[in-house]
Amino acid sequence: MGSIELRARVFTLITLKHLVNRAIKNEMSFLQAQIRPHFLYNAFNTISAIALSDGPLASELIDNLSTYLRYSFHSGGQNDLVTIKEETELVESYIKIEEARFGDRLEVTMDLQPDLNFSLPPLTIQPLVENAVRHGSLHSSGKTRIAITMYRKGNDAVIEITDNGPGIDIGKVQTILESEEASAGIGLYNVHRRLKLRYNRGLEINNLKEGGTRVTIKIPL
Repeated sequence: MGSIELRARVFTLITLKHLVNRAIKNEMSFLQAQIRPHFLYNAFNTISAIALSDGPLASELIDNLSTYLRYSFHSGGQNDLVTIKEETELVESYIKIEEARFGDRLEVTMDLQPDLNFSLPPLTIQPLVENAVRHGSLHSSGKTRIAITMYRKGNDAVIEITDNGPGIDIGKVQTILESEEASAGIGLYNVHRRLKLRYNRGLEINNLKEGGTRVTIKIPL
């Protein structure tokens, strides 16, 4: 191992240590941003392991984690909006971290209609993708596939998150959307509640005929 590579790995580990210390000091901020602690622990462990063999990749993942945390902490209040570009940057940073963790067992695609520009409440898409990753990894021994599609339909911007998981008990959908405990805080309940408050319409959840689940969001343009 060359001296330059060694210094890069040491720098990466030091940076990661600072991130961990900051996480401990800002526990309340994490709670307010509704970040899942398990995701952070897994991210730190993944980056630490990769840093031992691939310093540049670990540095890239630290940048992704920093982007994720920055957007989460500065998501603003209930009345604030972010652009779809900002939200997708957050989603992409999250996906890169999870792809490093799961490797070939996770495949996420994102298709955004090129001329589609709109704003939406912060942390609208990412928690739903995280929910799909979490449930897909828990209930499937094969590859978890998630597709994020955004397009214009009439006067709405439509966002669809589909997965190839085991599906959802449709009879329990309303309970999940209306109960914070049923969806473990962040995720379906939180996003549904915020969308209902702003637009008077929340998430639409359906099972796919070919298997899996589709979550749909409609944002007025």
